[in-house]
Amino acid sequence: MNVEKYSARLENEEGLSRTLGMHFISTPEPDTLMAKMAVDDRNKQTFGFLSGGATLALAENVAGLGLWHFAMVKWLWA
Repeated sequence: MNVEKYSARLENEEGLSRTLGMHFISTPEPDTLMAKMAVDDRNKQTFGFLSGGATLALAENVAGLGLWHFAMVKWLWA
């Protein structure tokens, strides 16, 4: 899935994606979306591990972007 048109908006505008340092990655497969998020002070819990809430936020953002893309390409622009 090509996420270039979405990733600039998600990574540069204020919001959870930017706050937690999420980066969305384009893939050659049209139905695959990837993202990464470094573990740092923005998303670690007090013991130094990645916060479960940050993990769920990453999953929710990936699912939301994937659904948005699918809805736009498959349903609305078909």
